[in-house]
Amino acid sequence: MFIVIRRRSKQANVELNLAAMLDMAFQLLTFFILTFKPAPIEGQIDLHLPPAQSARMTQTPSRIIPANDEVDPLRELNLLPIRVVANGSGQIGELVLGDGSVEGLLQLDQRLKLALGDGHNRFDRVVIEASAGLQYQPLMQVMDICAHQKLADGKRLTSVSLAELPNGE
Repeated sequence: MFIVIRRRSKQANVELNLAAMLDMAFQLLTFFILTFKPAPIEGQIDLHLPPAQSARMTQTPSRIIPANDEVDPLRELNLLPIRVVANGSGQIGELVLGDGSVEGLLQLDQRLKLALGDGHNRFDRVVIEASAGLQYQPLMQVMDICAHQKLADGKRLTSVSLAELPNGE
């Protein structure tokens, strides 16, 4: 009887071929980079617009009234109109706050602070009536002045609307 004793041979360490793994990793990376198609930025903007509503102009263009007959006449008393008429080059030619003419943007800022900050006035909304020929930058300057105003109770003016003046103005 023979007893066979097997010696356990030392197992060789398993070596991984890193070159093949790196090659596969770069192939996968290349595949995903070349096939990735990001969504356009415009498609990612989530807008919550108010529902469409027809409007009609009254005798004074500073009052825009919805076409339906459910109009609260007291609601329009707190509306402060700003009329911006363009000159021939698209800049501000005439600036009117309420019923009075304003010389420039600095005076508009000062007069708005007086009108909105006065506790006796009920103004809490502003409508900017701009002529169609007015360039974008002057209109944004007027809107910026309105956005920095504070009401009599210390809160910021949050209701600023835009309206286009009739073609004759």
